[in-house]
Amino acid sequence: MRRRELLAMGMAATVMAQTRGSRASSAVPQMPLPMPTPFPPETTGRFEGLVRELNSPGAILTVTDHGHTAFQSWGRASLSFAVPVTVDTLFDLGPAGRHMTAACVLQLADDNRIDIQQPVGLYVPQVPTEWAGRSIQSLLTHTSGLPDYLDALPDLSRAPGPETVRQVAGGLPPRFDAGTAWAPSNTDDLLLGWLVEAVTKLRFGDFLSARIFGPANVRSGLADDGELIIWNKAEPYEPSTRSPGNYGKFIHAPLIHGGAPYTGGGGILFSVNDIASWDRAWDRGQRESPTLSARAVTPTLLATGRTIPYGYGWHLGQTRGMPYHLRAGSLPGYSAVILRLPAAGLSVTACANVSGVGDALRHMAWVAAEIHTAGCTPLTLAPIAADSVDKRLASILECGVAGQPDTRSIAPEIQAVLTLPSARREVLPALKPPISLTPIEEYAVPQGRMRRYRVVSPTGMDSLLAGFDGDDRLYWLQAH
Repeated sequence: MRRRELLAMGMAATVMAQTRGSRASSAVPQMPLPMPTPFPPETTGRFEGLVRELNSPGAILTVTDHGHTAFQSWGRASLSFAVPVTVDTLFDLGPAGRHMTAACVLQLADDNRIDIQQPVGLYVPQVPTEWAGRSIQSLLTHTSGLPDYLDALPDLSRAPGPETVRQVAGGLPPRFDAGTAWAPSNTDDLLLGWLVEAVTKLRFGDFLSARIFGPANVRSGLADDGELIIWNKAEPYEPSTRSPGNYGKFIHAPLIHGGAPYTGGGGILFSVNDIASWDRAWDRGQRESPTLSARAVTPTLLATGRTIPYGYGWHLGQTRGMPYHLRAGSLPGYSAVILRLPAAGLSVTACANVSGVGDALRHMAWVAAEIHTAGCTPLTLAPIAADSVDKRLASILECGVAGQPDTRSIAPEIQAVLTLPSARREVLPALKPPISLTPIEEYAVPQGRMRRYRVVSPTGMDSLLAGFDGDDRLYWLQAH
């Protein structure tokens, strides 16, 4: 389980246009969306094996196609009370909701209340000097190089106040110079939340509900709070190592302190009923403000001159010549993934109320997209010709999160974080050897190329997207 992803969220700039449009034309009614409908039985049957392998108390999978949402739910929202998962069940999106925090930030930029190119310290008082100079843009793209404050404050049951964070974590050294590499840091998200609160004088969750969810007609979505009793919220669980009992495979996950979600890095609760409204807001933003919308899914330019396939909270890629936007992750008690394929008009969301199954949910999302629109995913791609970089990549992966790979095969963008355990886990997936890589797709990017692999190891099957520079050094690697 990746607990330090607890306080992570980011950006949905396209929804910003929805909120701006609603201010300008609030009298224009929105057509009601079709009610979500269950998957047909023949489709449901194709997921039964994947759901068993998921090993979660409950799960839900949705596919939205141009405003119409189909779904399937499995298992229990509460094991203690045998409550089933339904369209009303709220799941915490965790890191998959990163794009929503940055939606708040870009709303302020759209209102000319902030400039994202300026340092965050210009708007947020009394932040540590090293942090104050990082631009808002670098926080949104996770290129700030700031240390992760959870390295110094690992107790997830308490929400650290600003003074505690400043005193305990403010002296941690930076991971790297701003703009030279990429590594998610919960400090980035914390500062974005503080930014929203400092500028608006509102709690982060209140601003999110009023200015993002309200205009988007998201009715049950809200910021999570582990201390409150929230109607229809799925209970959070973790895999258990104890002796089996009535439900011996699981234990309750630690509660997330009520203050954490309101500082910009906590979870967002969503149900099936919210997904179609959110997707419509996204699509409307694409039409009404294409320039603003593009910020969400524009690759980030680093100081090295290369771009990385990461926007504001979205991992970016393409398959079969078509772009897609992806985010998956886990926090204590929940896992989630959001996959968008704009050219196919599809959006897939998968959620579970157990930690550590983000990779499995990502595979389910790709399978759902392939079933719905055959040929729009990489799942059925045939192998392509082998390349000299394939063996070097396998060697790097077999070093895992502790070994020392041959740095001659690694570009500065990844070398910058190899000596930092918490950051290294974000840029080098942990796979057990022996590792089998099968290249299935390649496409050109500025100053390099992206190469997609099917991966088989004792850890399981996965898909990786690797970026190589002009000298065939690895500068990007993420599960896709």
